[in-house]
Amino acid sequence: MELELSTPTANDCGRMAEIHVRAMEANPLLHAQFPTSESVRRLEAFLAEHYASIITPRSPARSRVLVAQHLPSRQIASFATWDVPAEELTGEVAEEEKLESGDITNLEGCQKQYLEKYAALSAGAAVELLNGEKCYHLNFVCTDPEFQRMGAGEALTRAVMAAAQADGMRPVYLESTAVAVGLYKRLGFVTLGDFGMEIPKRGSTEQTEDYREVCMVWRPTKME
Repeated sequence: MELELSTPTANDCGRMAEIHVRAMEANPLLHAQFPTSESVRRLEAFLAEHYASIITPRSPARSRVLVAQHLPSRQIASFATWDVPAEELTGEVAEEEKLESGDITNLEGCQKQYLEKYAALSAGAAVELLNGEKCYHLNFVCTDPEFQRMGAGEALTRAVMAAAQADGMRPVYLESTAVAVGLYKRLGFVTLGDFGMEIPKRGSTEQTEDYREVCMVWRPTKME
């Protein structure tokens, strides 16, 4: 296997931020939220700091990160981030906060309304569909387009599933773009529902595109 999974270090945060932006390049929501090249550059710098705060938290944190390294090139090809239930931790833990609802909304050039609306819709869907069920929440699986079709995203997702299963048979919940639904279904995720919002197409300010994400869950069984 040409991939190796590991926990990242602080030195990997810049690469993770680069992968995040490159992986989301084809996602219309990114360009609604950050419509200019300069705002995307600010986003990448923000993400590097954000991932550093996850890797070296100041207090007990809910977020986890795993990277997949491409061994021949020694480059990080992909990464996954997820949150664990608060009750799994000791110490004072804040409520889960979507990336889109935090300090990111203060970045110069961002379209704050699309960040906040997405965060509200996503959080509302999770509350409605999970009905208080404690689970792992898979936030991002991002793969550099240069390393796609190598199985990195699948390997990372399986690692999160294995961690959830080992941790008291926890379910894994996620929101997926339409293009990734097939992969998650192959891994055993089932659709719970979806949510959507009107956003402008790239290069426009008129809200003419219906952007949707699918909410999915995987529940481990004793046979797995």
